[in-house]
Amino acid sequence: SNIETTARKNLGKKSFLLKEERGEILPALTPEELQASLMQRVAPKKPGSKSHRRAYLHCRALAMEAIRQELSRQLPFPADRQRFENLFFRLGVAADHGVMPSFREAGVRSGYALEFFCRARSLADVLVDVLHPNFVFAPQWKEALLTTPLLPTNNDIRYDQRAPFRVLSLGGGPGFDHVGVALAATMAAAATEDLHYRRSIHTCVMDYEEGWQDLVVAMNQSTNTILLQQQQEQQQQDKPQQLSCEWGGKCDITKP
Repeated sequence: SNIETTARKNLGKKSFLLKEERGEILPALTPEELQASLMQRVAPKKPGSKSHRRAYLHCRALAMEAIRQELSRQLPFPADRQRFENLFFRLGVAADHGVMPSFREAGVRSGYALEFFCRARSLADVLVDVLHPNFVFAPQWKEALLTTPLLPTNNDIRYDQRAPFRVLSLGGGPGFDHVGVALAATMAAAATEDLHYRRSIHTCVMDYEEGWQDLVVAMNQSTNTILLQQQQEQQQQDKPQQLSCEWGGKCDITKP
């Protein structure tokens, strides 16, 4: 019999890749259903309240699952679960050896984007939680977050509300930071009861692995499909998209 000689970290029962292989993925909300949920759950709540955070967490989970499923359909290369499991193992021991594992294989990168998609919520959570009194931030960080022009409720005259909010994601991989900022802007706009007030966002992703470029494109398309209900109308009017994410080139954050 064949003996497994490649070190791999087995994925758990909640693994998206395993569920997808087994046909156990439940259909996500459509863009129209997600917008209706936002208007029903988030819009009536006061930002910073417990009820607002509960509504946000509920809708954030729905939106992320919808974007991930759309990303799975948009992947430039299918995910290779076994090779990703090997990468998963190597990521776990990378700190001990001081050498990052390779992301050169397209199937590995696709697996990483789908399996670690939960990382997209981190930046969104920070931007929402700063409004909640139970979360403590350093004063300088809290001031910066509360005054960000990302939030459409911030009408500070120092910012041109018509200009896009620009994000530079260093070591950004497949574009998780873009999804997080887009989610935060969408939730903030929902609080105004009108998603047309969502701030335009342009994200530039840079990483030492240049192979992420095609996945950044797929992440942008997937995010737009789920979050931009008025995308077709904007294209007909020859207007720039509210949400855009592009590859900015190679950048190694471990070097000066």
